[in-house]
Parts: sequence; structure tokens; C-alpha cells
Amino acid sequence: GSFLSLMYRVLPQLLELVPSPTVSFCVQMYPYVQLRNVQRCIGPNGSTPNLKTYIEYLGQLITGPIKDHLARGGSKYAALVLHWFESNLIDGAPSRSALFDANSQPVRNAHLVSWEHRDTLVTIITACLPVSNSRLALDLGGLEITYQVQALCWTYGFFAGLSIL
Repeated sequence: GSFLSLMYRVLPQLLELVPSPTVSFCVQMYPYVQLRNVQRCIGPNGSTPNLKTYIEYLGQLITGPIKDHLARGGSKYAALVLHWFESNLIDGAPSRSALFDANSQPVRNAHLVSWEHRDTLVTIITACLPVSNSRLALDLGGLEITYQVQALCWTYGFFAGLSIL
């Protein structure tokens, strides 16, 4: 009990000073260290270092401790996966003008624009498809999550993702 109390008090400082080891520790300590504990410290607030740390945490959590729950029909985790997906879309996204014209229509070759987290985004998309042979293979409630991922791809201009869906 007292160790966790102390850890919760210093968690914000640890995440700021040594983010990667702290993220790994938090994932290893799951479920004792819950997502909400980490979110309070580093939830996406627009600051790039915090968002990168948050993406790292979500990625490790989803592909680690809760992966089995996701593969067995973890539809209650769908929002978490969508949040991870959207965080990857936001971080390091290309400029909107490289993707859309003044009328919010895709520009020519927008699907070829480079995305910082393209590989992760594609992995999440393929894992969320109703029939997936992905190494992540998520069962998140069927077509509904596919539609939500599709809407996020369109909103942010990740047209390479739309071609997979």
C-alpha cells in the first residue's frame, strides 16, 4: 500500500524526467497502476512530449497486459483503442494543407503524404477489421469500430488508412 501511495505522488515527475522507463514500469504494474492514474499525469493536453509518452503507454498497455482481453472480445476496450489510434493521428501529423484544399476536399496525392506513426496506424486499422489476421487481432465489436476508425481517418486526412478499410 505505502509503495503505491509514494509512487502515485512521484508519478508525474517520473513521467516527465524518465518517461520510457516509467511507462514500462506502469504497464508492468497494471492493474495496480490503472490507466486513469497515468492519464492524470500525461493525458493528451496538446503538448507533444506528453502526447508521445501517452502514445507509448497506450501502445504498451494494449499490446501487453490487456491484449488477451482484446482478442477475446474486448468491446469495452474499443474506446481505448480508438483513443490510441487518434493520438497516433494527432502526433506528428502532416499539415492540413498537405491533405486538404480550402474546401476541405482531399488534395491530389494526399494518400502519399508521410505520417510519423503510419506503421502503427496501419497495424491498428488491420487489427480492428472484422476479419483480421493481424498479430494484434482485436475483437472490438465488429463493424462499428471499423466505421469509427474510418471516420477518424477521414477527419484527420489519413487517406492511406482509408484505402485499407
